[in-house]
Amino acid sequence: MRLIKKNILNIIVFAVLLALLTSCNPSATHNRTQESDDLRHQYLDTCTSGYAELPANAAAKKRLTVMTHDSFSVSKDLVTAFEAANNVTVTFIKGGDAGSTLNRLILTSVNSKQPEADVFYGIDNTFLSRALDHQLFEPYRPDALD
Repeated sequence: MRLIKKNILNIIVFAVLLALLTSCNPSATHNRTQESDDLRHQYLDTCTSGYAELPANAAAKKRLTVMTHDSFSVSKDLVTAFEAANNVTVTFIKGGDAGSTLNRLILTSVNSKQPEADVFYGIDNTFLSRALDHQLFEPYRPDALD
């Protein structure tokens, strides 16, 4: 009886492991359909239309530097589409967690008067007042909102 229970337990463990391994297989879970590709292209078109305008200083130098927190992630397809639509090269700087990144921005803007990045993505409401106190942001209103 004990041997049967042990064999049943081994079979259950094996089945669970097999299920986990097959669920982690990228080819099994990431099969794209035409519909998902169409949605992806619609999303890229929306993101690179008039809403994705560059700040004036970034457009002049044809380079956009975005400082983010370490956990920020964006698809390469979206970045490539944005670069093509705006004739610009996008560079990402990962500055640590939100607090470390904000400190880095404050120090570089105060000491050099030349910000390290054109755009800062990833500030939360905990640190926003510090960024506003140091006047890190410039007002921006996209034309598409009018």
